[in-house]
Amino acid sequence: MLIATKLLARAERETAKQKLKTLPRMERAGIRLATAFRVVFDTTSEQVDTESGEISPPEVATLTAMWERIEEVVPREELAVAIAALFELAPPIDSDTDAA
Repeated sequence: MLIATKLLARAERETAKQKLKTLPRMERAGIRLATAFRVVFDTTSEQVDTESGEISPPEVATLTAMWERIEEVVPREELAVAIAALFELAPPIDSDTDAA
């Protein structure tokens, strides 16, 4: 039992170390994607003025215009790198944390 406990503890420590090493890459990738999607939500949704109740139309009407706005804050190449990093580092959506 002592050997099994030591082996499990060592494996857990190694897993924790590996996760800590990936956090900076995950953080950078996540912030790039969050910034891009903020632009998507802000420019493609109707906006409501909370004081007057007036509804303004979306800021962009086309996909091309939306991409232009996104690329003002995060270049498309950086988004591609961020997406690849998240797929590489994150476990699949349907996996459980113990399996990861």
